[in-house]
Amino acid sequence: MTSSRPAAKPVRRRLLVRGVNWLGDAVMTTPALQRLREALPDSHITLLTHQKLSGLWQNHPSLDAIITFSAGESLWSVACRLRVGSFETALVLPNSPRSALEVWLARIPRRIGCVRRWRNWFLTQTVAPRSGLSRIAKRS
Repeated sequence: MTSSRPAAKPVRRRLLVRGVNWLGDAVMTTPALQRLREALPDSHITLLTHQKLSGLWQNHPSLDAIITFSAGESLWSVACRLRVGSFETALVLPNSPRSALEVWLARIPRRIGCVRRWRNWFLTQTVAPRSGLSRIAKRS
């Protein structure tokens, strides 16, 4: 006996990428987004980015959606908006504690990012830096 019911569409994994905040850094992340799309072609990939960079990401072939935030927007406001997205995984590209805290407050179950002081507690999976890399000291 055959069912007249239409076949259910497969559920797409929902992935959030927390983008970097500076134009040069953002441009350098484009290959990573392309590799992510190639590795996860059926996933729904959303980029969280500062509103000043939103034009860079419009119609980017690796992204399904963009969420923007403004410079004065609170941590709680961003986290509440992310919570509505029901993301399964967050890939946190910036090294800041705030970026890891945003996805933790949004209750995203799997949170991946580079090992850095003051943020590892908010990540479920940390990525160690590659060996042989030299760190550049920040100057103020």
